[in-house]
Amino acid sequence: RLIGTLNWGIIHSLDGTRKSSVNDLGDYNPEENAIYTLDDVIELLTLYITDVYHHKVHRALPLDTPTPASMYYAGLNSTGVPEWISEEEEPYYKIELLPTIEKPYTRDGVRLENVEYKSPELFHLIQGRHVKYKVKYDIDDISRIYILLPKSNEYVEVPAANPSANELYGVSRYMYKKMLENLRTIGKLNLNRIPGSRQLAEAKVNLHAKVQAKKQLNRREIQEAHKMGYKYKLSLPTKVTNINKPKIVFGK
Repeated sequence: RLIGTLNWGIIHSLDGTRKSSVNDLGDYNPEENAIYTLDDVIELLTLYITDVYHHKVHRALPLDTPTPASMYYAGLNSTGVPEWISEEEEPYYKIELLPTIEKPYTRDGVRLENVEYKSPELFHLIQGRHVKYKVKYDIDDISRIYILLPKSNEYVEVPAANPSANELYGVSRYMYKKMLENLRTIGKLNLNRIPGSRQLAEAKVNLHAKVQAKKQLNRREIQEAHKMGYKYKLSLPTKVTNINKPKIVFGK
């Protein structure tokens, strides 16, 4: 019901919609009329939910509180304000809600998909491959990971060591995968081998040139460019410095 409400409330009115069926689509060509990026759709959906849906009358609601917004505030008056995340807790939840994987910490640190994350200050975590730690990673920026320290119950930020964090800053998991595929295609990287600085630089240039060469991007190519982190200007992320040491970011 919710998906149907969103579809008929906004999605099917946007340029590029595929309608609800072939019959409804008719002669309309979604590919030629599509103009919105995923970020655009998220913004439009958010505005629709907060500014339209919450203030529309629902037949199933009481007459004195006929809209979701009025029903919500009536609930607050009867039960009180619900619990919320305080500003001090936000850094913790930003990490806690990232994807999780269990990994050992070896002499080479933590290896995650052809990237090694390591810090000399975490040498005490080396206890053999049978001991694994809770690791959090960001699919939109693979320049660092977060390891939950077992005794202090705090996350420590661990930068990439090979390739370096500076070389991977702002590189998404998807883009890195495409970079490795590019290097293997041109015969400059073996399977499971970690690329060097020159190889990464060359892969970035090759991918950037490939995207820039698209004079008329279709829907699929626009999606591909956005997944690799190329936005409207198709610019590569800049480097950062002073991220070599691990950093305690939040504790439970």
